[in-house]
Amino acid sequence: MIFVRLLRAAGLRAGSDKALIAIEALTLIGLSRRDDVHAALAAVLVDAPEHRQLFDALFDAIWQAGLLEDALMDQAMPATGRTQQDGSQPATRSGAMGTADEGLELELALNQRLARALATLESPSSISTALASARTVQREGGWSREAQFRQADFRAMSVAEFEQASRLAAQLAQNLPERLTRRSRPAARGKPDLRASLRQSARRPLGIEIARRRPRTRPQPLVILCDVSGSMQRYTRLMLFWAHAITARDPRTETLALGTQLTRISRMLRHRDPDEALRATLAQIADWGGGTRLGTCLADFNRIWARRLLGARATVLLLTDGLDREAVQTLALEAQRLRRFARRVIWLNPLLRFDGFEPRAAGVRALLPAVDAMLPVHNLDSLARLASALR
Repeated sequence: MIFVRLLRAAGLRAGSDKALIAIEALTLIGLSRRDDVHAALAAVLVDAPEHRQLFDALFDAIWQAGLLEDALMDQAMPATGRTQQDGSQPATRSGAMGTADEGLELELALNQRLARALATLESPSSISTALASARTVQREGGWSREAQFRQADFRAMSVAEFEQASRLAAQLAQNLPERLTRRSRPAARGKPDLRASLRQSARRPLGIEIARRRPRTRPQPLVILCDVSGSMQRYTRLMLFWAHAITARDPRTETLALGTQLTRISRMLRHRDPDEALRATLAQIADWGGGTRLGTCLADFNRIWARRLLGARATVLLLTDGLDREAVQTLALEAQRLRRFARRVIWLNPLLRFDGFEPRAAGVRALLPAVDAMLPVHNLDSLARLASALR
């Protein structure tokens, strides 16, 4: 788990789901051969060829220098037995290990990402200290498991956690606000209905019972535009479960996929079973996990679907990170056209999960003037806050 944390600090996409798969792989092959452990972890934790060199360097740095062995020893022995009085680092191994350390320093100088990851490992004792503090917080009653789960990023969830999050997202879709209509319905409480009261008195002349009515509510008309590019597929997959629950509540909800082409997926999401609906939806989207052409897709939507799907009260939910390589002028023009068609345009951007997010990308700057609000949508808490934004 410490090695996966260091990989994540070095910039690799190594979440808890990959960590669990790595543990299963090591359980199958055993720990007798170092080459087998290296090959198994690389097969699970490396998903891009350019990350292989960084993985190899970090693997050698951790196990060749024996940092994890020292960390385990620190957990088993008192801290005073392994910490020097002058505050210096623990003594390095002599002989061939000194040569390995010199090679490690050369490697760190050539690779800043590796150095930044190892910088989080200030000393072997810091690992055991962090683990001990985490266990103390858990014993003393810090955040509950449910609160931590609601704060967890969709992209870092394991398979089981993602399935649970998809079910909770479907439940959150039932809490979306509704709008008042001009029609009314009978109710136990509300304004008196004189016409209904007179009709009832004609059937029961001995007494008059006051009938009451209250305004009828309907779900807000929503049009959901989902980015299905490679950087968004984890968030879009969960949002499709959310969109399926909304579609089951109001069949007028429309959902379209934005990739290299525009794909309407509303009909597939009307399937009663959510898993079958998602399976049919992914089969319908030919460019799932590929690139994105936001400007072209928005132009196709404005030209073909906007007048059919968007009315005076329709709200557009645009789920994308705004990272587009097409001409920025086209994206800005089509976003402004979309804003004129819709009642409101709400941008759901997973990049807002970073505290230091700034709109520096050209696509982000092109979309910002055309939206009414930009909200995060990377965990269950942010998805719950979306209801208040729609209200």
